[in-house]
Amino acid sequence: MKLQSIFNQLLGMKRNMGDEIRQLIYDRDNFAKLITDAKLSKLSIDLFEIEDEHMLSFIVFAEKSQFNNWVEAYSALFKRYLYAMEDWDIWIEARETDEEWTAAMKNIWIHEYFFKWHRLVFEPAHIERLVSSVKGEFIALNKPSPKIEQFTRSLTNVEAILIRKGSVYDHFFGESDGHYFIYDWGIYD
Repeated sequence: MKLQSIFNQLLGMKRNMGDEIRQLIYDRDNFAKLITDAKLSKLSIDLFEIEDEHMLSFIVFAEKSQFNNWVEAYSALFKRYLYAMEDWDIWIEARETDEEWTAAMKNIWIHEYFFKWHRLVFEPAHIERLVSSVKGEFIALNKPSPKIEQFTRSLTNVEAILIRKGSVYDHFFGESDGHYFIYDWGIYD
């Protein structure tokens, strides 16, 4: 994948985040392998969970320097998000074999999170609204943190896509000057 993106840049071809993430998610074998290869214990990924009555939001972000491209970043951030959604300890990955984990990703979790009930759209996000929502979530959280401040300051030159769309939930992936991020919100019982 890295060679292909270098080749595209040399030819002057613009990469398309929506197309690359769509290809990733629909190629369950590759997606499951990349999720397995992302070792959470070796990455610095921040996750904030914001709960307000029935609404639940997740903001997952990491510095871009840890990843080679969108596909690698999304796979790792999605894994961290999955662990939070399922209330798994990140150290569980050390107890599973790569083969068991990859099979579970491919056959259970990718289906659950992307194909079971969700409408996949892979469309460009409305950037101003998205950035405003993310910053608003952190204001509502009301827990000042240097990492939050650094992340929100880096929300310039944002490119993002809406991956899953529902009437009461959305799942975004994006990049800013310094970070890759997932922003997910929904109304849950």
